[in-house]
Amino acid sequence: MSVGVRPANDGQAAAEARMTRAHERGHYQRTRRKRRRRVGGEGGENNFRSFVPPPLLHARHAHRFCTLIAHGMDARRTFSCLPAELLALVAEELDTRCLARFAAACAACLAAAQADLRAALLEAVKLCLEPGTGPVSNALVESPHFCLPDDLVLLPEGTFYGNTSVTELTLPAGIGTIEENAFRSCSKLVKLTLPAALTTIGNDALAECSSLTELNLPVALTSLGSSSFLGAASLRELTLPAAISTIGEGSFMSCSALAKITLPDALTSLASATFKCN
Repeated sequence: MSVGVRPANDGQAAAEARMTRAHERGHYQRTRRKRRRRVGGEGGENNFRSFVPPPLLHARHAHRFCTLIAHGMDARRTFSCLPAELLALVAEELDTRCLARFAAACAACLAAAQADLRAALLEAVKLCLEPGTGPVSNALVESPHFCLPDDLVLLPEGTFYGNTSVTELTLPAGIGTIEENAFRSCSKLVKLTLPAALTTIGNDALAECSSLTELNLPVALTSLGSSSFLGAASLRELTLPAAISTIGEGSFMSCSALAKITLPDALTSLASATFKCN
């Protein structure tokens, strides 16, 4: 029976590898302790420059690090939370090949963050559309990713009541009804694009929208509620579609700039004070 003997050079290589790993661990721990001492210095601000990447980061470790980021969703999410100062330090230690992977990972993180932001914003808007939850806030409308859900079929009562941030809006294609007070007192609303499926505009739906100048009523519209355009003082011209059968009382009251309105041939009666503009 023979017993294998490991060559001396293998044992020496293994010992050197262990020493290298121990050195790296010691270096990392020392820099962590140094960073802890420097965090919360003058002004209480974090000094991320005290973090020094391990010496082998630019080679094998950097390659492994970037590959993990580029292909692992959880890693990307963690990576996207790192401070910019730390990312800059990492980038400085990378070679050209790894730097390209690093840049791609940063772009992926940014895209993921934008998608998460859009999803969160849409959920917040949906909450505002539930009965009794109140109007959509100015802050939501001011977000660059603000939009209404595509599957919306009814704009609830008071959705944008008193909102002063909405200036232009295109309603989703499936909306058939705008309920009362939906846009009341949206004083900065200039242009509203209505969907072709819209049949009903409720009472006071666009009342006191004093800046509204651009509005085309869809051909499917059959009903205008009372005071629906009350105080729309900048509206100059409007054509009522042929399908309209009901125009509520005071629908165009105090529309002081309204110079031209085209009525459908089938219209036989108007409620009182429909066009009282003074």
